[in-house]
Amino acid sequence: MERGEMRVDANISVRELGDNRLGTRTEIKNLNSLRSVSRAVEYEVWRQINLIEDGEIVENETRGFDFAARSTHSMRDKERKQDYRFMPEPNLPPLRLRAEQVEGERANLPELPQQTRLRIQEYGVSEEVSFQLVDKPELLNLFNSCVEFSPKNYKSLASIILLVVQEYLSFNSVNLTSTPLDPESLVTAVNLKESRTINYSALRELVRLLLDGDKRRPELIIDENGWRLITDKTIINKFVEECMVEHSDIVNKYCSAKEKKKKNVWTNLLIQVNKDDRTEKLDMSIMSQLLLQALEKQRNIIQENKLKSP
Repeated sequence: MERGEMRVDANISVRELGDNRLGTRTEIKNLNSLRSVSRAVEYEVWRQINLIEDGEIVENETRGFDFAARSTHSMRDKERKQDYRFMPEPNLPPLRLRAEQVEGERANLPELPQQTRLRIQEYGVSEEVSFQLVDKPELLNLFNSCVEFSPKNYKSLASIILLVVQEYLSFNSVNLTSTPLDPESLVTAVNLKESRTINYSALRELVRLLLDGDKRRPELIIDENGWRLITDKTIINKFVEECMVEHSDIVNKYCSAKEKKKKNVWTNLLIQVNKDDRTEKLDMSIMSQLLLQALEKQRNIIQENKLKSP
């Protein structure tokens, strides 16, 4: 396929509906297009069905396909012709396993990829992310180790591992085993973001420090770097008041906008507010809530005044 060529060997057998026994198969060699595969399989299926219905036997053989005639033809018998070098081995006895042997071996099997993906998805992780983790064993091992420390959000944990951790490993051309990252510290860092103690930007920097080998507790790192978000509503309200004044033109549009257009004006206001560097220190969930309350309050006052005016 990498050279722009296609070669397919199709194996076909038929059996009656409800019959658990597999029929005798034939192999059609060297099909070189999807159309050839489709036509060869279609012809061979009906050829075998007609043989069986006529009471004849389907031979275990290799067949070729004539595209012009749209039919298959016999090339060589797989069992009787010596040039194929294929024959039954009489010295190999039947292999019979006891049920307890089979169950014992099954119990010793490692977790298969499909089972791993399903287990990961039970944590609320998407199917796509579970595939990405399973495809990268070292990141999967990190995720499994982190699970033991009860992360608040498994989806966020998987996202940080696949984005921040993988980006760090790729950029520095190192393996995860060569970094001093501690799974418990990584979970603590992600939990700090989930509890809105820090924002996503701070989390990225925190994880990079942990990968670099910073031995300080994550809580100490964020305090010493001033990354802890402000949640004091008094401080945030003061910021909201300043934003209302600074962006009074957008505020006025919101207050006079119809219900259908309010959302667009609100989104525009948030974009402008987020350009202020001070928002990096604020809990944006609280800030958005207080800003919306202030807007609605001012909107209601204006609407009431309009009703009172003659």
